[in-house]
Amino acid sequence: MRFKKITKFANARFKERGPNNIGGRTRSILIDLNDPTRKTIFAGGVTGGLWKTDDITAPLPNWKK
Repeated sequence: MRFKKITKFANARFKERGPNNIGGRTRSILIDLNDPTRKTIFAGGVTGGLWKTDDITAPLPNWKK
């Protein structure tokens, strides 16, 4: 099987946004559409737990369980 190289995103840079220092995998992410700024994010873990931040654009977002 051959894969086509996509050059559109060749120079893309990614920045980790968190949550930090938490083991496990994130199963789902939800953007709160009721927040007009679209900065409120919910993240659900595989082994349980729902995390929320009110400002995903902050340099160190504060995640609450």
